Amino acid sequence: MLLFWSTALAAPATVGELVAEMVAVAAADELAPAVRADWHRLTARLALADTPDALREYARVRVAFEATRDGGLWGLKWAITDREPTARFLWSGLLGWRGPDLTASGVTAIGECDELSAMFASLARAMGVKEVGLFWPTSNHTVAVWTAAGAAGPVRVVVPTSQVFLEPGETLGTQAFDARTQRTIYRYGTRDLPLGAALSPELADRLTRSLGDTALPAEELQRRRNARSEAAGGS
Repeated sequence: MLLFWSTALAAPATVGELVAEMVAVAAADELAPAVRADWHRLTARLALADTPDALREYARVRVAFEATRDGGLWGLKWAITDREPTARFLWSGLLGWRGPDLTASGVTAIGECDELSAMFASLARAMGVKEVGLFWPTSNHTVAVWTAAGAAGPVRVVVPTSQVFLEPGETLGTQAFDARTQRTIYRYGTRDLPLGAALSPELADRLTRSLGDTALPAEELQRRRNARSEAAGGS
């Protein structure tokens, strides 16, 4: 994946260009054996429609999820902030980051579960995934949901942007939360996504290079996520 990024794409200068690069990475991931194997396991477990369009959406959801989750590829960290449930403060933290500011733990920005979920959902929408929104499995917790095409109708796929209330092995598509308990999953827009904002060279390099790991098996991505979170003192 890093070879694909370094030879086929220029370093992004804005958040909008970063989103375009994420779409390109997801397109390459569709061909990766590990990603296809994870997809087939998910379709079998959740009775998803195994179609090219569904696989395309899955690859995009997967890239956005692994980038923005707590302990994920972009170095975001869950913590209580008591801020409004948007991604604006996370983006403010990321866009203000410079190389010397990176802590030994690798944390780039900090936000609560609703902020992380908003960031994922707005990026996924910008990447062309229409049916993404937020889900409250409890009154004090938020995750995201991707509504995918199913063999017998739409299927709500839980996107756990943090490990709160989850076992360490739970990841994209977890069934520990039942998204059917919420009557409506409203689409989340891109209004808090600063598409025109400039990326520093250090940040652009940090974020894009990390996307080279998205073609790894989900189990390995989860193991690395747990290790990063532990190093950062998280859950």
